[in-house]
Amino acid sequence: MSGREWFTHFFDASYVAALREEKPLRQTRLEVEFVLRSLRPPEGARILDLPCGYGRHAALLARRGFSVVGVDLSIAMLAEARRRFTEGPRLRFRRGDMRRIAFREEFDAVINLYTSSGTSPPCRT
Repeated sequence: MSGREWFTHFFDASYVAALREEKPLRQTRLEVEFVLRSLRPPEGARILDLPCGYGRHAALLARRGFSVVGVDLSIAMLAEARRRFTEGPRLRFRRGDMRRIAFREEFDAVINLYTSSGTSPPCRT
């Protein structure tokens, strides 16, 4: 694993497998409620989930009527997101690097949750 950009390979299929059951739906609901209470987005707001991981927050926000785009660098995370959640008019997943996004004023809110901004690789046993 390269020390400088460890995250480009760390979030692979084995990481996704370990994460699958780590966060119960109840926890995700609480996190989404916190986001909505904190941001108070207007009805139907456009939300960018960056990075989205396997889409657990993006999917719940879309179910609540928001238009959500989830962006992640990890191919494995995006594959899991698409396996778990159906993309449609309110939910889209795209591959991209959060350090180089091309969006300009398309969203009403941007969320960044979980292990998104680490500066060193998490320990993996």
